Amino acid sequence: MPRPARILVAFAGLAFILFVFLVPGSPFSLRYPRNDHFQHTNDIDRTRFNADKWFFEAELPIERYPPPKYDVDRLKAYASHNYKGPGHPTFATYFASRDGTLQDPYFLATQQMTYRLLWDPRSRSIYPFTVFVAPFIPQQQRDILAAAGATVREMPLVPFKPKASGGLIAGRLRDMFSKLYMWNMVEFSKIVYLDSDAFPLINVDDIFDQAPEQKCRKELLPLEDKSDTICDYIFSAAMEHEDSINAGVMVLKPDVDMYNRLIRESHNTSNFESGMMEQAFLSYAFSKNGPFPTGVLAPPWNAMEDFPERGIDVYILHSKLWALWWETSWCSNFFNETWRDMLSLYQSPHFEQLRAQG
Repeated sequence: MPRPARILVAFAGLAFILFVFLVPGSPFSLRYPRNDHFQHTNDIDRTRFNADKWFFEAELPIERYPPPKYDVDRLKAYASHNYKGPGHPTFATYFASRDGTLQDPYFLATQQMTYRLLWDPRSRSIYPFTVFVAPFIPQQQRDILAAAGATVREMPLVPFKPKASGGLIAGRLRDMFSKLYMWNMVEFSKIVYLDSDAFPLINVDDIFDQAPEQKCRKELLPLEDKSDTICDYIFSAAMEHEDSINAGVMVLKPDVDMYNRLIRESHNTSNFESGMMEQAFLSYAFSKNGPFPTGVLAPPWNAMEDFPERGIDVYILHSKLWALWWETSWCSNFFNETWRDMLSLYQSPHFEQLRAQG
């Protein structure tokens, strides 16, 4: 085939692939048009956010992932598992999916994280697991998480308006600046935050010791931050690039003055790439050249699928494990197998005895 013809064929093939996989509504699309269950989309700023769903946001089949059959009202009445009252550390995630259905993949992932951190013999912790929920999360979802032993706490939304320049931001990220409110959750002495797609594979309690308290660089503090407490801080994360953290796994110490600082600084979007949302902002707020440098977590604490083939250990696997073909072979059944293990425990008579122990 002559070279010009080969080029035309190649372009035609590329155009077909882009249409099939990227156009919403295509039967093979990686993006899904907003479905009927997607809540609170009328007020979304469509000049900055894209309300379409990607393939990993599609609801998961109930045949493969049935909900646990247990007495939610009875089990949620027991104390949160491992919770010892104010002033103690906690693992935590932030659940802010606007889907609102029981088969929402992020809700299923949050349920599985609850199981992994509280009950799974391979990874269960001595610490509680707190699910910070957005105000719009339905009571039914909150109750299911509480029945499984999670500590459920509502956090208000922290509004954020990204710069209009640049492309549209994925709609699922629109509420992520509300993570900043964790610094105001002074009920807890230290928080290990995990994205709902950051799955512990082993016991990861040692991560609390990987993030010691640091002293700020007082000479770099503005007048607004000259409080007595703000300089003694904890913030650690794995680095995605030299000057950028990955916000999927973080260790932090709640502090009201630090919370006020973060809210104030987040209003100046000229200091960070607002299209990368809270991850870019936290990279700026805790930059290595600023008054509060990030403590660096080793790569195994926030690992990708290819780490084993690169000879790197995996403690917490940061991957959308429910999106089966997205995964590499070594972890392709992790989500399914753990879901079955979870159901087996939750639906056994033994589980209520465990819940009654608090």
